[in-house]
Amino acid sequence: MKMINENDNYKYNYSKIKRYDIINHIIEKKNYNSYLEIGTQHGVNFKKINIKIKECCDPIKLYKNLKYHMTSDEAFIKIKENNKKYDIIFIDGLHWSEQVYKDICNSLDCLNHNGCIVLHDCNPITHIQARYPYDDQIKEWNGDCYKAFLKFRFKNLNIYTSVIDTDWGVGIIMPNLKNMENNNIILQDNLVNTEKDDVVGGVLNIDNKYINWDYFNENRTNLLNLISTDIFFNFFC
Repeated sequence: MKMINENDNYKYNYSKIKRYDIINHIIEKKNYNSYLEIGTQHGVNFKKINIKIKECCDPIKLYKNLKYHMTSDEAFIKIKENNKKYDIIFIDGLHWSEQVYKDICNSLDCLNHNGCIVLHDCNPITHIQARYPYDDQIKEWNGDCYKAFLKFRFKNLNIYTSVIDTDWGVGIIMPNLKNMENNNIILQDNLVNTEKDDVVGGVLNIDNKYINWDYFNENRTNLLNLISTDIFFNFFC
């Protein structure tokens, strides 16, 4: 999938396409039967997913039909003990990059062949939205999930990854996608000379090169392999 024009100045896409639209489209086109959601809260997204088998996880019981009333770490232990697999897993739990990365790795272990992982909040627009921990003064808060997505992307260039430019960045990871060239990403030398980034609470270290907020903000299209909703829907048609 081709990126949106990386030479354009990035402007957030206030599309009406939401994460559940993306998930349902993938389910329909890939004929998926099973779905796991990490981070359900009140069930707003979960209720909109159209699939035969669907389960959800959250340590706080705001939704009465939780399958796993526990942390995602605890849920994945149970899932693995029961040798359960899912066609598609949606990650929207704790918006802390270290936990999101663990959720990605655990999801890969519980994914059926030809399955897909979807992530929310991968494209924060401002440094305020990307702060961690949560600040209740922030209206639209994404946390630093984008760091987990980038870390996985850099460590797995053979796996197709991209972020759809809608609903605060809907990331997709497709481990068994065939005949698809991943976008090659190259970091400049000496991105920043410090491991600290007071703007969002830390930088991302990739092979002793550091991605701080300013570098991410200037290069997000290339770093995220950011694609438009039109490109996504044309691909999955």
